[in-house]
Amino acid sequence: MGQVFIGMSFPHHCKTDWILERGPNLTEEEQKNLTLPVNEDGSFESCKMFTPVDWDLETIEAYGINNTTECTDGWDYETHKGGSSILTEFDLVCDKNGLIQATQSVYMAGMEWTDPSRAASCTIALMASYSVGLMLLSGLAYLVPNWRMLQLVLASPLVVVLVLFYCFLPESARWLVTQGRKEEALKVLQRAAQVNGRTMAEDRLDKLEITDTPERRSMLDIFRIPYLRKRTLIMGFNWFASSIVYFGLSLNVGNFGLNIYLTQFIFGVVEIPANLISLVLIQFLGRRISQTGFQVFGGIACLVILAIPQDLPVVTTVIAVLGKFGATASFSIAYVYSAELYPTAVRQKGVGLNSMCARVAGILAPLIWLLEVFHYAIPMVIYGIIPIIAGGLCLFLPETLNVELQDHAELKLINNIIYFDLKALHNQCHVNMSSFGQVLKEIGEFGMSFPHHCNTDWILERGPNLTGEEQKNLTLPVNEDGSFESCKMFTPVDLDLETIEAYGINSTTGCTDGWDYDTPKDGSSTLTEFDLVCDKNVFIRASQSVYMAGFLFGALTFGAISDSFLPESARWLITQGRKEEALKLLRKAAQTNGRTMAEDRLDKLEITDTPERRSMLDIFRIPYLRKRTLILGCIWFASSLVYYGLSLNVGSFGLNIYLTQFTFGVVEIPASLSGLFLIQVLGRRITQAGFEVFAGIACLVVLAIPKDLPVVTTIIAVLGKFGATASFNIAFVYSAELYPTVVRQKGVGLNSMCARVAGILAPLIWLLEVFHYAIPMVIYGIIPIIAGGLCLLLPETLNFELQDHADLK
Repeated sequence: MGQVFIGMSFPHHCKTDWILERGPNLTEEEQKNLTLPVNEDGSFESCKMFTPVDWDLETIEAYGINNTTECTDGWDYETHKGGSSILTEFDLVCDKNGLIQATQSVYMAGMEWTDPSRAASCTIALMASYSVGLMLLSGLAYLVPNWRMLQLVLASPLVVVLVLFYCFLPESARWLVTQGRKEEALKVLQRAAQVNGRTMAEDRLDKLEITDTPERRSMLDIFRIPYLRKRTLIMGFNWFASSIVYFGLSLNVGNFGLNIYLTQFIFGVVEIPANLISLVLIQFLGRRISQTGFQVFGGIACLVILAIPQDLPVVTTVIAVLGKFGATASFSIAYVYSAELYPTAVRQKGVGLNSMCARVAGILAPLIWLLEVFHYAIPMVIYGIIPIIAGGLCLFLPETLNVELQDHAELKLINNIIYFDLKALHNQCHVNMSSFGQVLKEIGEFGMSFPHHCNTDWILERGPNLTGEEQKNLTLPVNEDGSFESCKMFTPVDLDLETIEAYGINSTTGCTDGWDYDTPKDGSSTLTEFDLVCDKNVFIRASQSVYMAGFLFGALTFGAISDSFLPESARWLITQGRKEEALKLLRKAAQTNGRTMAEDRLDKLEITDTPERRSMLDIFRIPYLRKRTLILGCIWFASSLVYYGLSLNVGSFGLNIYLTQFTFGVVEIPASLSGLFLIQVLGRRITQAGFEVFAGIACLVVLAIPKDLPVVTTIIAVLGKFGATASFNIAFVYSAELYPTVVRQKGVGLNSMCARVAGILAPLIWLLEVFHYAIPMVIYGIIPIIAGGLCLLLPETLNFELQDHADLK
């Protein structure tokens, strides 16, 4: 994408310094008026000038020059200070402007041929990092206007990346196993296990069914085997279509009518939601439907651009961004889908071939823009039709969601079901890859955990030289999945080591001597400090509730203390007949804001001598206040329940706890801004109800996600946190506007107390998962949906004057 700025266009006109020999004191504007013809819109011609003549200046000014010619002495460019591009360096304008698109094609022809990751979540994460790079590109291009320096800045990190890839990027263990290279696969897996803080037995791969002759497949096999040929042709066209729209739009950001740097930044930003949404949809709708949908969506966006008038650049850019959204999502899905469609024996070759199709499209994409000399609509018609056709062809591919990765190339079809042709494979390397998948689970696929097991140092008295693994094998029972029990151990016996090794121990007991924890260096928590595991793990939730109870106590205590230091509300003072105190506060506020206030300003207000005194009981005595309080209390309770229910459970979503916590914090910023914007557009009531329902639905959706998809689970949880944060923020605004001034502080305080109670209960609700794992999320989901429905019974307060007195008429 750096080519966008390296070949960036600047305003230009013919160089006409010949006239300065007749009039060396001419200003730049006078020089242009005498030597450059003018277009119909009043601007100077970019590619023509008046033919130089051998006249004096007075004659030229009196009669002018009628004949025009091409730019014979080059061009002058209106660049900012220090700015340059290959356009200004090599005069790629006028009859040479087609070379700009050619340089973009040459650049695309030089891109590297990469092999994508196998896992959907990792692939999308890598694509998201590319999106961050696109956003940074606009800033770098703005700060480094010289095209040579910009090219150097953009290219230099690639050297480091290539060295790191060569030195540290391991080969696929799955592929090594299919090639019979078991020892190399074992080393790769052991390294992965070590990184994830797990252990792997030396003989673990011996349990896989591996024959001696590896399955060797070439690129020709992709076209020789019918089903692979069909998949390759369709997926190759899909990669071609995604790439031609992606680069066709991306390399044309300067022609949509808005600032090129801003447009490039937006084009980068839109890739992040495109990647995240595609990751969610391929898990729910499947790969095939999602790929088809995004291809068609991207194509339609390109065709819609043709219907937009040229004097609406903002609308054009918005539609182009939607097209980029569809192209990015289909591109990301193509990486995942292709890797799953090819067997391991030819996966690298197949995906590489598809990627080459994308590179060819990248080469052609900028050249297609040259066709607009015949008709302005031709490029966008091509960008629109090709992905729509690709989306239709995609429907002829099989679905791969929740299907075990295929490892060998030969298949046979029986009753429309695909089977391995074992006869064709009897001389080839065969691996039971469902067992290999278990190996991957053992070494750890995601995140950092602190596993634990019973302390069994009693056996070291019999065998002080036992290794850690030998000690576990002799003293810890094993679960069905092959892992050691976390909360049980074999009962200590008074036998010598040889007897224990020969006969083993049959009876089990709880952890009588504490636990050992596999923590990082110097790592600890209340769990490890106080052994809050096994039958004591309930205390983790209890401690969270105690913390929230302390929060409530602190709010009640320090809220009362703060009344002694914080100024009272001037509006409330007026309702209490305390006009002089209100006047002092208002004068102070006016002074702070650089304003003045007349002494008699408050005399114009109708203030009765008898102040209106209201207590907490009045909130429940007056019918409309009682209704509002009960509904608002439910809303605050629901928002807080989801907010803390998710926030205090960040370690259970399957990803790194630190990364998840950071993401949970970051998402509050757009949530707060979105809430602020929507309450001004849609009003308080609809927005509050919408975010409550949104948060509840997100919690319920979490239940539908398989446990082996922690990335998707975390994304949905983040969306739930988004909704809870927004509804929480809106509740502060909405509540203050629903209560009259005389009881506003008491009403909002009562609502806040409901939120504190929910904060206390939120972690305790997780204890209900001992009865069924779904109960906590069902509670977190249903309560805010109910609260959102009740919210519709409240009045709207947008653009209404604040109420001061409790009685209504």
